[in-house]
Amino acid sequence: MEQFYNIMLENGELEQRRCKQHVIWMWNHIKEQIMGRFKSNPDVQKEIIHYEKLVADGDVTPGMAADVLLKTFSHSSSAPIAPSLKIV
Repeated sequence: MEQFYNIMLENGELEQRRCKQHVIWMWNHIKEQIMGRFKSNPDVQKEIIHYEKLVADGDVTPGMAADVLLKTFSHSSSAPIAPSLKIV
């Protein structure tokens, strides 16, 4: 196992995999943050159960319900704005 690790380290494969993993972690974090903000938005919360039921009953397509909820979120005055990040 140590020999495999050393080979991966020497040929740069380990670092390359680590960099790819960091990018995946970044996107996972973004997805989690967006979903959290979306689901905690008061305007979305008012509508989400209604649209879940419509989708479950087959009255509205999942895409249509998602579009309506996303529009509700984007037009909401309580949609939180993320703080800016300054990288030095």
